[in-house]
Amino acid sequence: SRRERRCSSGSLLWAKMAHKDWGPRDTESELTRLKSITDKALLQNVEKRYRAGNIYTRSGRIVLAVNPYKKLPLYTEETLQAYKASLAPQVELPPHVYAVAASAHSGMLQNSMSQSVIISGESGAGKTETAKILLEYLAEVSCSGSDLHTRVLKTNPIMESFGCAKTVWNNNSSRFGKFMRVLFDDAGCISGANISTYLLEKSRLALQQPGETNFHIFYQLLAGLDDGALAKLHLGRDSASFHYLTRAGSGVREGLDDVNEFKATHSSMQTLGLRPDDVFSILAGILNLGNVTFEVVEENNAERASKVSNPDVIAKAEALLGMTGLSRVLTVRRVQAGARASVYEKPLNPEQAGRARDALSKRVYDRLFSWIVKSINECVAPPGAAPPTDGSRVAGKWIGLLDIFGFEIFSSNSLEQLLINYANELLQRLFNAHVFEREAALYKAEGIDDAAVSYTSNDAVLAVLSAAPYGLIPLLEEQGKLGERGSSAAFSLEVFRHHGRTRHVAKPRRLSAGEADGRVFVVSHFAGDISYDSRHFVEKNVEALHKDLHDLLPLLAGYAKVVLATTMPTAPPPRWGKKKTAGKKVPSATAKIRGSFGISSTFTSQANALLETLQSGTPHFVRCLKPNSAQTGGDFDSALVLAQLNSLGVLETVRIRREGFPVRTDFAEVWALGWAAVVRVTPQASRLSAKQRAEAVLQRLPRDMWKLGHTKAFLRDGALGLLEAELAAEKAGSATAIQALARRRRASSQATLLAEARAKEEEERRAAEAAAAAEAAAAAERG
Repeated sequence: SRRERRCSSGSLLWAKMAHKDWGPRDTESELTRLKSITDKALLQNVEKRYRAGNIYTRSGRIVLAVNPYKKLPLYTEETLQAYKASLAPQVELPPHVYAVAASAHSGMLQNSMSQSVIISGESGAGKTETAKILLEYLAEVSCSGSDLHTRVLKTNPIMESFGCAKTVWNNNSSRFGKFMRVLFDDAGCISGANISTYLLEKSRLALQQPGETNFHIFYQLLAGLDDGALAKLHLGRDSASFHYLTRAGSGVREGLDDVNEFKATHSSMQTLGLRPDDVFSILAGILNLGNVTFEVVEENNAERASKVSNPDVIAKAEALLGMTGLSRVLTVRRVQAGARASVYEKPLNPEQAGRARDALSKRVYDRLFSWIVKSINECVAPPGAAPPTDGSRVAGKWIGLLDIFGFEIFSSNSLEQLLINYANELLQRLFNAHVFEREAALYKAEGIDDAAVSYTSNDAVLAVLSAAPYGLIPLLEEQGKLGERGSSAAFSLEVFRHHGRTRHVAKPRRLSAGEADGRVFVVSHFAGDISYDSRHFVEKNVEALHKDLHDLLPLLAGYAKVVLATTMPTAPPPRWGKKKTAGKKVPSATAKIRGSFGISSTFTSQANALLETLQSGTPHFVRCLKPNSAQTGGDFDSALVLAQLNSLGVLETVRIRREGFPVRTDFAEVWALGWAAVVRVTPQASRLSAKQRAEAVLQRLPRDMWKLGHTKAFLRDGALGLLEAELAAEKAGSATAIQALARRRRASSQATLLAEARAKEEEERRAAEAAAAAEAAAAAERG
C-alpha cells in the first residue's frame, strides 16, 4: 500500500511522518501509479501535491522537486534522522531530497562505488537550494570528527556571492556550472571535497540584461563594509555610482539581504583563508576600472584616437589592482604588419577603448574566480593530500553534486546559450543511458525480449553540435584558426552550407526584433527548437584581448599578482595549429592573441570530461521545476510546468515505466509472499525450483501483468498490490471454512450435551414419579 507503515528501522519517527508526507489521499507520490498518465493527470497530481506542501514526487529513482518559493517544514532534524535510519529510503519513505542523499551515501558504502546526484532544471527551479540541502545532509550524517564538514559547508556562501546573480527568473541564479565532489574515507566519513566549475558568465560583469544585476559580491561589498573600509577602497555606498552595476538600469535588488549575506561571505572567506581584504581590493579595482571613460583627442581626426577622460579614476583602479600604464594600453595597441614583421602603433577610438577596458575587467574577474576555487580546493583537500591539478580526477570514493544550468531558451540566444544547451544534451544522453538503455539491456539480459523500450534519442543533435569536422562547434573553432580572416558572418554561412538541409538545423520562420536575416539558425534540441543569433559568435569564442593587455596581466603588483600567477600559465601552448619547428618564425609578442582562448573548445573538453566522470559512478537524478515565472508561492502555471516535464524527460520516463514492468523482485521474495497459499493446494511445491515456486504464486494474477526472467520476476505497476489482495482473499476464505467447521462441531457437541441433559432429566422425572406412586400405594395399604 502507498501508505504502508513499514520501516526497516522500526523507527517511531516514520510513524509520525507517514500520515502527512505521502501527500493528499487523492494523489500519488509515485507517478507511474496514476490510473491515467495523460498530461492532464500528471499535472493535476503534481499541482495538488504542490498546493498541499508536498513538493517532492518520484518516478522510479527520479525525484521531482517543485520550487515552493517559501520555507517549508520539510528539513527538520526529526525528518533527517528518519531517512538516515531507513535501509531503503527511496522505497519505504515518501519522496524527498533526503531520500536521494541517503541512497547515494548508502550505495557508496555498500557497493564501494562513487555516486553522483545530477540536479537539473531551468533558472529559478531551485537547483542551487537543492544542492545546498543535499550537502547539508551529507555533512550531518558524516562522522568527520573535525571542522572539515564545517569548512565544506562554508564554501556555499562564497561560491554563491562570486558566481550567482539576480536575473529576471531567479534572485539567486547560478551563472556558472558547479560539480562538487564530497570525498569519503572507508568508514563513510567526509575526508575532503573538490570543486570543478564550468563556463562562468563573464559577460555579466560588463553588461546585464534589463531587470538583472551583476554578481552578488559587488552589492554585498558596498552594503557590508563600514565607511572607513569603503573610503580606503575608493568606493561609495551607492551602487548607482558604478558603471558596471547600472548597465541594466536601476540595479534594484528587492528580496536580497546584502548586509547579512556579506557577513556570511566574509566569515566563510576568513574560515577558508581567502584573505578577504586583498580580494576586496581587486573587486574595488574592477569597479573603478569600469568607471573609466574615454573621449576623442581630436574631433576632426579620421582615426578618432581616444584618451582617458577621467585620469583620477584610472589612477585609483591602477592603485587597487597594482597596475601601471593602463591609460596607454587601453587606448593604443601595437600591430605587426608586413613581410619584415614591422610594428606600428594603432590608436583605438573611444568605443574600442571601452571594449578593451571591459575585456580586461572580465579577464581579471575570471582569474579571481578561478583563484578562489583553487584556494577553496586546497583548504578542503583531504589531510596530507594535495588537491588534484586536474579537476576531473580525485582519489577514493566520492559523492558528486552537479548544479548546472538547464536548457536556456531566450528571445535572443548567443554562444553562451549554445554551449549551455550542448552541456544539457550531454546530460540528457547520460539520462537516456541510465534510465532507458539500461532498462532495455536488463530486459534483454533477463530474456524478456518482447518488453521493448522505445525512447527519443538525442545522438543526432549531439553530432550536429560537436562531431568533427562539420559540427557547429568545430566550424566555430575553424573560424578562430583563420585569425583576422575569420568572422561570425562566415561561420553562419558554413552552418547553412553543411546543415541547411538537415532536420536538426533550419532557418527561422520569422525573426525577432534586432535579429538579422542569414545570421540566425534554429537547432532542434531535445528540449525543443531554439534559435541562435550568430553575430559576435567568433568574437566571443576567442575572447580577443590584444597582446599589450595580455602582457600586462603578469606584471600586476600586490595580491592581484599572486592571484593571476596561480591561475594563469606563463606560456600557454597554442590550442590550434601545428607545433612550431626550428625553421619557422615565431610570431611577435605584439601579435593579437586569437584562437588560444577558444571558449567553445575549452568548454566542450570540460563537459565531456565531466560526462566521463559521471559515468564512472552511479548517477541519481533530481529534476527541479519552477511552478511559475513570478517566483511567488502558491501559483501554478500548468503550461510552464508541462513544458519543463517534457524538456526534462519526465513524461517519457513515466510512459516507458508504465508500458514496461517497473516492479522487479527476486523469486525468493515472491515465494515468501505466497508460499502458504500454494502449499495448501500443492503440498509438494516446496520441492520445485525457485523460478517454478514463484510462478506458482504469480498464477493468481492475469498473465499480462507479470513475466519471469532468468533471475527475477517482473511485474506491472499495481500487480503486487493485486497479488497481496488475492492472497489475503484466499487466506480469508480458508479462515471462513475453518470457522464454519468449528461452528458445526461446536453445534453438534452442544446438541449432544443437551440431549443427554434432557434424557437424564427425563430419567430423573420418571424415577421421581415412580417413587411417588410407590409411596401412594403404601399409604393406601396402611389405611
